[in-house]
Amino acid sequence: MPRVLLAGDVHGNAHHMVYLIKTALTLDCESILQLGDMGYWEHSEAGVLFLDQVNTLCEDAHLPLIWLDGNHENHVMLRKTYFNDSHLTDEGFYQIRPNIFHSPRGNIFNIGNVKFCTFGGAWSIDRAFRTIGKSWWWEEEIDWSEVDAMKREHVDVLLTHDVPTFVDMNAATVRYCYNFHTIPEAEKNRKKLDKVAAKCTPDYIYHGHYHVDYEQLVDFPHGVVRVEGLSCDGSGPRSWTVLELK
Repeated sequence: MPRVLLAGDVHGNAHHMVYLIKTALTLDCESILQLGDMGYWEHSEAGVLFLDQVNTLCEDAHLPLIWLDGNHENHVMLRKTYFNDSHLTDEGFYQIRPNIFHSPRGNIFNIGNVKFCTFGGAWSIDRAFRTIGKSWWWEEEIDWSEVDAMKREHVDVLLTHDVPTFVDMNAATVRYCYNFHTIPEAEKNRKKLDKVAAKCTPDYIYHGHYHVDYEQLVDFPHGVVRVEGLSCDGSGPRSWTVLELK
């Protein structure tokens, strides 16, 4: 039965990517799906080196890496460089390296008989400490036009970076001994994911962004959805999970 490894935030951490790839090989996974904040910083020398290193690791392991954008990516450079027909694959991915593929917002694809949709993007709560055009970009937020352009089609699994507002993040974070603080700007982004979920009616949602791992059964308008958040680099097995694609 096919298996894929789902990975939380990586933040350009090559050592963590080594760990994830070794884990995927050990658990007999055929690919890695990464849930945003992977570390697309190709405007910097370190960012180029990271992508090249990950590509080599994936090539040696015979494992493709498919990732969706988080908030901490160079969205402008990503779109200008790769969002064109010369990099577009039949699955709707944009090929960043021979073994690294970006799945854009609203993309629907199949692995085996399981249908996935990806929808990246989130609002950065640390904008005050970043510089526009250098360490954060307006395009990190989901735009309503991207939601409107998405097909209305049922999928089995929705992969996101942020999470819809139907999910109680206070319940998700309480065991980490901190309270989830509602930020109006961030909630606007989450409400857009409410509409995304309404259009693709997923049975499962997996996401990153909050650096906490949890599982919830959540009542959505279309039915009960199993939602799972993954932690980030440095958190060991809490930063990944394996899907058996039944």
